[in-house]
Amino acid sequence: MENFKNMLPYLICNIAVFYLLPLLTKDTGSDMVILMFGIPMICFAISFVYGKKHAFHWLYTILLIWLFLPKMFSYYWEYGGMYIPIYVIILMAGNFLGDSFGKRKT
Repeated sequence: MENFKNMLPYLICNIAVFYLLPLLTKDTGSDMVILMFGIPMICFAISFVYGKKHAFHWLYTILLIWLFLPKMFSYYWEYGGMYIPIYVIILMAGNFLGDSFGKRKT
């Protein structure tokens, strides 16, 4: 439960990225730029900060993918499914690298 409490602010930030950032698009081109570059870069940064402050946790990535699924099926349809493995790699890499650079309490 403590891990989930630590994750909650970061999950809320990612929910905002997943659901509010696509509202800024005007056409398919800008939608693809946000889907391929904007969301992954912001999610990587948030995952990095989470990993640096709270260490690597696999549940963080799983929760984020579950939070992305409704948006994928409602907004991106079947094309969003191909981004899930990419997002998993990006989220885990950010979390792992943040954990690697984080300071440990002794």
